[in-house]
Amino acid sequence: MKAMSAVLVLAIAAVLLVTATASGQVPEKMNYQVMLTDDSDVPLADQTVTLFFTLYDAPTGGTLLWSESHDATTNSIGVTSVTLGSTSPLVPYHVQTPTWMQVAVNGQAMSPRRELASSPYALHASDSEQLGMIVASEYALREDLFVPGAINTPSNPVDWTMLKNVPAGFADGSDDVGGAGDGHSLDADDGSPIDAVYVDANGNVGIGVTAPANRLTVSGLSSVSYAQFANTSTGLGADDGFEVGINGGGYAFINQQEALPITFLTNGAIRARLTSEGVFELGTSTSNGLAEFYGGGSGVPSIKLHADPTYGGELELYEESGARFGAFEGDFDGTGGFLGVTGGGGLNGFVVNGNSSGGNAYLGIAGTVSATGFNTNESGDGAVALPSGAVSAYEILDEPGVASSKAVPYISLTGGVEILLSRSITVPAPGYVLALATATVTAIHHTGTISGAYFGVSSSSSSFPYGADMYLRVPTNADDGTWNPSATVQWLFEVASAGTHTFYFLADELVGTWAVYQRNMTLVYIPSAYGVVSSTITVPPSNREEARILPGRALTEADVAAERAESESFNNARIERELAEMEARIKEIRAHMGDNEQ
Repeated sequence: MKAMSAVLVLAIAAVLLVTATASGQVPEKMNYQVMLTDDSDVPLADQTVTLFFTLYDAPTGGTLLWSESHDATTNSIGVTSVTLGSTSPLVPYHVQTPTWMQVAVNGQAMSPRRELASSPYALHASDSEQLGMIVASEYALREDLFVPGAINTPSNPVDWTMLKNVPAGFADGSDDVGGAGDGHSLDADDGSPIDAVYVDANGNVGIGVTAPANRLTVSGLSSVSYAQFANTSTGLGADDGFEVGINGGGYAFINQQEALPITFLTNGAIRARLTSEGVFELGTSTSNGLAEFYGGGSGVPSIKLHADPTYGGELELYEESGARFGAFEGDFDGTGGFLGVTGGGGLNGFVVNGNSSGGNAYLGIAGTVSATGFNTNESGDGAVALPSGAVSAYEILDEPGVASSKAVPYISLTGGVEILLSRSITVPAPGYVLALATATVTAIHHTGTISGAYFGVSSSSSSFPYGADMYLRVPTNADDGTWNPSATVQWLFEVASAGTHTFYFLADELVGTWAVYQRNMTLVYIPSAYGVVSSTITVPPSNREEARILPGRALTEADVAAERAESESFNNARIERELAEMEARIKEIRAHMGDNEQ
């Protein structure tokens, strides 16, 4: 497209002076006509163009005073006309100082800017003969207004005689109708009461009182006195709007009479509100809630209540020195709650974490000497960690215990394994049960024959553990008659689980005639081993008689020393293992409590 140039045909650059309308107003618009040509001065005929007009206070640069855009169509010789001020009013802008206009055609600014000039009739308007159909000579001059008594200013008070239509009671300048004539009060519309609003010499305002003690004092005509704030939205009745006041008993009150909240703001932002249902909301969707409580004379808060979008609610407690000693808050992992009480070292001495891991709770107590932890993420013994010696065997129901049984009636043995007595014992944990049994035995013997029977204790009702029985025998050369040996047997059984276990006092008549009476069996529970417990013996031979004659030897001093060393080694290993477990648990407790310090 060829470059354009604008040839000014006619531009009326001032408010047109036309015959005054009935209202006496002058049109606040300007007509503007322009011819558009290309760079070869050929008119741009019958084309639609966008004209953008701007006014500046300088021929170049300067301040933009006004702007307006028009879509116009040229005629057959490239001329188009627009009315400025039709879309962007020129009011209140008036040309009172040198002003330049710039025109842009289709975004291309024409240069240079043109200064606006007055038309001959506009020049005459600056000295019009009439103002509002009254000749100028009828108006008072400025200096005439400063004649003494003409205007009401502290230095030139008004002369009452110069005012028209003044009521007779005020003609002399004194208030002869209301108040005490001090000029600082307002009476009711009908004159009673007087001094409905009163201003004293100190500028204090009283409503219903002539001796206001404060900048504003409100006193009611009855026992209840209140100030009411209402508008057309709430209604203007006695039960509308918002009121602040005091009742006959001297109790102050704030009353939101509408079904709407009371909102509290500072620095232009909503901080809290009391809903119409009576719920107090501290903080909003755009501001955190925070409440601080101070003790008398203290410069630091003792209690802080937070509402945080990241960690949720938080309650913090502080000592008089300002050091925090406790907190109850949302868990920093995102779910659950956290309660911590600070110990003397500054770290948490007491911790309750509602979601330590996987939704499981943790309770920890830590000091400078020992620590205790309860972790529901663990099971069994791993769920609790206590200091060494913190809980006695009696307290955890893990102390030694006994069970016993006795019987007197005479029993004749009939051959095979028979139950002489049974007794059950309920143990709280794995450990050991020592079974002891005694009986008075009768053997009817005949010379030339062997009389023999087995006695023992067992966890089975039908068989002896190998090595847990004893063999009573009357030899063949013994005299005929009744023999009365005593049978005493014992065995240490390992119990692998807590619960009820049953043990038996057994007899097996092998040869001859045997009977038993005065039977006793005692069970002793032992929770821990402090030495080596041999739970098995070499597999026995197939024949009991062969087992009784297996070769062996007595123990030597070396055997005794080796056994002692084995027992001490076992006990030392047990102590080391328990100490290592306790140290690991203490570290775990401290890690839990340290990780949750927020």
